[in-house]
This record gives sequence, C-alpha cells and structure tokens, in this order.
Amino acid sequence: MTSKLKVEQIAHTNNVSAMTIDSTGRVNLPQLIAFTAYANSNSSVNVSVGSKLPYDVAIINKGNGYNTSTYVFTAPVAGVYWFSYSAWCNQTSTGRTGFYKNSTAYGRSDYPIGTRHHASGYQNDSASSAIELAANDTVDIRAYSSSVDVFGTNYFSGYLIG
Repeated sequence: MTSKLKVEQIAHTNNVSAMTIDSTGRVNLPQLIAFTAYANSNSSVNVSVGSKLPYDVAIINKGNGYNTSTYVFTAPVAGVYWFSYSAWCNQTSTGRTGFYKNSTAYGRSDYPIGTRHHASGYQNDSASSAIELAANDTVDIRAYSSSVDVFGTNYFSGYLIG
C-alpha cells in the first residue's frame, strides 16, 4: 500500500507558508535559515587572540540570524546547523582560527574545531562543522592561539539542517 500527500503548500495555522511544491515537484522553503557573509577589506586586518574575525557584509541572511556589526550568528530556532568559514591569513607566526559556540571554544577547549596555519606568509584557514544549537545560541569565528592578519576573500556561512 502506498500513501500520497497531495498538497501544494504546507503552512502553520497562522497561514505562514513553511513549504511549497510546484507542479514539477520543486520544493521551496520560504522560512529557510541561511547566511553567507564576507570580510569587506582589501587590506590586512589584525585580529587579536580571542577576537572575532570580521565578516561584515552579508550576501544572504535568510532568517536574519547573522549580525554584520558583531560578526555573530544567533540561532533563531533550535536545530542542527552546518557552518563553514575561510580566512586568508598573512602570518609571521603560527596561528589558529576556530568555531566558538556561546563564546566558548567548540570542540576541545585548547583547540576548537578549526584550522592551523604556519608562519610562512599567505595561507588559507578553512573549516566546516555541524553544530547543534538551542534557540538564541551563538556561533562565531575567532583567532585563538596567536593574533592573525586576515584580508579580503574571507567568508563565513551557515544554514539550518533540521
């Protein structure tokens, strides 16, 4: 026996659409939570240990969870989110960047999930991780073992998996 749900729209009782399916089967999720932000700098910016990397321009900010002034994502709803970031670094010493959840290193306290770059000039730090969040939990990217000089082409992205 097979079951079929034949609907074009799934909505909350307050009539806010949660999902639409068109006649070809394409699904649209109008309440999707997703963001991508980048650093709007063409020159090197020094980020001290414990400070947030400056992703100050949002290309997309569905759900309005990302704040371009504080460089912090705040979860509008509870769930598992997927995050990734990139940070071009110009270093004369070894440095590290990583994810912070609610202002605490995510993963090991001495080495949060993130990446390490060597003291050899321009290198790209990048990492991705699934992070479970309660509503109003926060995620940001920070320098954590030495200051880093970041410049241009950096991004921070995230979206709700479910």
